[in-house]
Amino acid sequence: MSACALVSMVVLAGVGCESPSSITRFPLAPGTPLEIGYLTSLTGSCATFSRESVLGAKRAVATINQRGGVLGHRLQLFVRDDRERPSVGVEQARDLVLGPEVKYLTGTCSSPVAVRVARLVANPFQMLYVPATADPAVFAAGPSSYVFDLPPTASRGAVGDGFDQVQTIVQGVEQADSTDPSAVREALDASPRAR
Repeated sequence: MSACALVSMVVLAGVGCESPSSITRFPLAPGTPLEIGYLTSLTGSCATFSRESVLGAKRAVATINQRGGVLGHRLQLFVRDDRERPSVGVEQARDLVLGPEVKYLTGTCSSPVAVRVARLVANPFQMLYVPATADPAVFAAGPSSYVFDLPPTASRGAVGDGFDQVQTIVQGVEQADSTDPSAVREALDASPRAR
């Protein structure tokens, strides 16, 4: 059995021989789009909420791009359906990491999906993740985690949540003055906001 096959068997919903260290390094080259994955349940019991939150995320991307993007990078949004199933969520999140090489992930109205994506994708791949769930289990990794909650605000509904998720990432990038997710994580940790 090859080492690659063994790794694929050990890691749930394996990513082949890819590892976090083999993913493209950040910060982004000048002018390269800042790619954000929006993982959410477009089918299942969260579908109505999810569709509205995607509209909010798209509105945020359009608003930010109209003003020239962030640090000279236009935003690009990739929407994926996790079908409200943790295994599908992990598969879609890993596909985003290894395909378009997204380093920022938002969305996710399902706590079981968010817990698995945080544990198996966001933290090992240093992928900044702002889910739309407040389940404490999602944030169990503590201060070294790449997973952040939305800032506490009055509820603006699903559209507002989608907008705020993208805006949280953009604010972190601006505060860090960098597109590197590690620097953005440190900036968000240092800012007056709830993890």
